[in-house]
Amino acid sequence: MPSSQVPGKSPTRLVSKAEGAFLALAAGDALGWPHELRSSREGAPWAPDLRFRQWTRRTGGRFHSHTEVIRAGEYSDDTQLTLALARSRVLHGKAWWRHFTRVELPLWLLYQRGGGGATMRAARSWAAGKSPWSGKKRDVSRYFDAGGNGVAMRVIPHVIAGSQAPFEDLARAVALDGAATHGHPRALLGAVVYAFAAWKLVRSEGPLGFKQLAQELLDERQAWQALPKPASGHNGWYSKAMEVSGGQYEATWARTADEVARMLQVVLTGLDGGVVADDRSVLEHLGVFSDSGGAGTVSAAAAIYLASRYAVQPTQALLRASFLPRADTDTLAAMAGGLLGCLSGPQWLPRELLDVQDADAIKSAARMLASNASGAGVGASERLTTSEIGRIKAALEGGEAAIQVPGLGVVPIGQDIEMATGSGSLSVTQWCGRLPPFDETVYFKVLRKGTPERPRQQLDAFQPDASKQETSDGRHKKAPDGATIPPASVAVVKLSVGDVPRSVRFYRDALGLNVVKERRKFAEMVGLLLIDATYAATLTEGVVSAAPAPGTARISVAVPDIASARNRIHGLGGHVLVDIRQMPWGQQVFHCSDPDGYLVEVVDRL
Repeated sequence: MPSSQVPGKSPTRLVSKAEGAFLALAAGDALGWPHELRSSREGAPWAPDLRFRQWTRRTGGRFHSHTEVIRAGEYSDDTQLTLALARSRVLHGKAWWRHFTRVELPLWLLYQRGGGGATMRAARSWAAGKSPWSGKKRDVSRYFDAGGNGVAMRVIPHVIAGSQAPFEDLARAVALDGAATHGHPRALLGAVVYAFAAWKLVRSEGPLGFKQLAQELLDERQAWQALPKPASGHNGWYSKAMEVSGGQYEATWARTADEVARMLQVVLTGLDGGVVADDRSVLEHLGVFSDSGGAGTVSAAAAIYLASRYAVQPTQALLRASFLPRADTDTLAAMAGGLLGCLSGPQWLPRELLDVQDADAIKSAARMLASNASGAGVGASERLTTSEIGRIKAALEGGEAAIQVPGLGVVPIGQDIEMATGSGSLSVTQWCGRLPPFDETVYFKVLRKGTPERPRQQLDAFQPDASKQETSDGRHKKAPDGATIPPASVAVVKLSVGDVPRSVRFYRDALGLNVVKERRKFAEMVGLLLIDATYAATLTEGVVSAAPAPGTARISVAVPDIASARNRIHGLGGHVLVDIRQMPWGQQVFHCSDPDGYLVEVVDRL
């Protein structure tokens, strides 16, 4: 298909391919992250399989060392930045770059997981109000030396948004995106080549021939090899690139294009082996296991090889990439998954991989982006500055139930967790948040030197100190035989519900309960556990009914603004049964039903 041809693809088909690309990228990221060179995972190696597992990592470097628990299926910066770009394009259309650099990258500093050095440095620069190519000479030099795969791993949103436009437009968007964090041609051209491969696949209608993708990339080299000059109109990027390179930037770009062509020839030669192709030999010739294995060009070529090699066995591509020794496994698996999703949609993903963190949010992002591929949106004007980041940290440490993020709006905050550190003078606290509009889970982390006062626990009202539970006369309770009864407390209220996401929206968005954890079949909230009714029946061997049982429970929720809560009820599936009234002791109360018919008593917080 010529690069200028616009396909007549149905919107439904594009949405399916977008969902497949986003889900497979996230699944590959989560599967490969524990085995990445920089993961710092604790414990023995795992045997290769498609199961997500919980693991721990030592992070923070020499001076901020602490242990972080990564739950099964949680992803890293590859997926985080992909969703950040999708959010930028959905919310702000053609003004996506301003939002990405002014809001998303600075905010990402608070919740990043496994972020690369070049992207971290660039994000700090944007938070300080300057581009990474306009700072001190040493910093600018490091920026233009950054040729890693931190750009290529995040460009799928551009491919979906630009699927029906000429590739020249997509190449400019990808290069502009890349210039936000990386300056070397290996990073930018690697991203452009990978985007071209994904663009070809998302526009395709039939199966992928064994060598077809790599051959088309070589045959249509003219479409991707030219320098798009992405930021010539953005604070003098192109003139600075030429200055730092001594006037040789375009020449370096051309040499890098030749490198990519040679890598694609290696891919073709490797695929000549057919089903007995020697993966390790091909990947080694591409440079995957070398010091430059994380380069954007190397990762793009390796992902193209794996997607071509395993097009008819796509899960094997993720498995192969995720468990490669001495490789950037999470990014390779994510990039290979993104290509295979662009080709085949989500149908090939096994059940195990669909349990990736935020599967529903990821599908929502893909659908919103695919349905808005024309680029509609509002302009981006707000900026998240270093001082704003400090304000957000203070709000987190102050125990706020929600934070206000410029450019995004209100972000609800859940449980806080203290992390184990390597020093008594270091405090590390993590808060769970949900970023609109996709409802993406993020973990905000704040590090402090010294021993600050413990932040207010979000769950203190529901988890009393068992060691202090006594009878009214000050003694521990006794059993009839005189034995001491160990103190206990109600752990959580469990409700069997018909639609977990629907119930989450009701209790979170109408009543303000914080979400601690959400999966397809259950959601843990502050003081409340929502469980899919059929799943609950299976777990309890039929003791619990396989259908919601309205009228069997009354949940009491205290809110800070009872009138606002009452006004939100109807739009989120609830019904007011008895309107707000004043109780004899002075408290205001109203009663409503939730989407499953359970009785909810809403009281104003005194």
